[in-house]
Amino acid sequence: MKGHAGYADYTEENLNDYWIKNVTRKVRVIEDENLTSQSPALRGARVTIYLKDGNVYENQCLYPKGEPENPLSQQELEEKFRGLAMYGGLTKEECDEVIEEIWKEDFDLKKIINIVCK
Repeated sequence: MKGHAGYADYTEENLNDYWIKNVTRKVRVIEDENLTSQSPALRGARVTIYLKDGNVYENQCLYPKGEPENPLSQQELEEKFRGLAMYGGLTKEECDEVIEEIWKEDFDLKKIINIVCK
């Protein structure tokens, strides 16, 4: 509904949003025993959408984004870090400092700790 679902998106406002609540009432989660039996080798999910006009759309993902077989890009990893770190109280500037430092080959862990633990 919002185009993303980061940690900071789980707010009281979003949990009570009319449109989000409307969609959640239409969702059912059912275990796919075939996928479960293949865990932990596969950690997938299947989605099936049934439309009122009778059309059915289905897809599955065996390795969700972020798994070793389907890793996050550097940009996605940085965005995820920013979202979590800013939710935890860091500023955008502090996040940028940590990111800049962490990608250095000889990064300074003490510098990172000082930024994060201010």
